[in-house]
Order: sequence, then structure tokens, then C-alpha cells
Amino acid sequence: MNLIVNQSGDMMLNIERCSYLYVGEDNCVKAIMDGAKMVRVGTYTDYDCACAALEDVAARIKSGDTLCKFASSEAMLSKVVNSRDPARDKFASNGKKPVRRGGS
Repeated sequence: MNLIVNQSGDMMLNIERCSYLYVGEDNCVKAIMDGAKMVRVGTYTDYDCACAALEDVAARIKSGDTLCKFASSEAMLSKVVNSRDPARDKFASNGKKPVRRGGS
């Protein structure tokens, strides 16, 4: 039996009774339970954070964890920001800043 704990930590859901989990339009991770009852399990700042949280819980369930908690919005935001490609380097390969010449 796999259990998931919502983001605030005040509710546990049996994953076997969930029809599916999804990210809604309002950046909330939602679970549809048997009997078509919708339960919010996490609210995040943006869509990327909500998707990262859902993927994180899915990976932990797949690895065999029996109790998974949805992470906080701040933790998911830092994970998403750190996973993005770094900004391009502003310097040339010789370490100097590029110089614009010409033009009016």
C-alpha cells in the first residue's frame, strides 16, 4: 500500500484508490479518487514547479517508497531554477568582453 501526503501534511491518500493525478490550470496538483472526488494535494507558484513535484512523487513511488510527501513550493522552485540551463557567458573565449566596433 502506497500513501501520499499532501503539501500541508494534514491529509494522507491511498494511491491505490486514486484514479489519476494531474496538474490543473491553477498550478495545483490534484488527485481524482474513486467515486470522482477531486482532492488538491499541492499548490505551486507556476506550472513547472507543479510538474516537477508530481514527477518527484511519481519517481519515489516507482522506486518503492511507501510514504511520499509533496514538497513545498519553495523547494520545487529552487529545483526547477537549478535544473535550467545556465545563462550564456558574456565573455569571449579569451576571457575578454566583446567590443562593438563600427556603426554610427
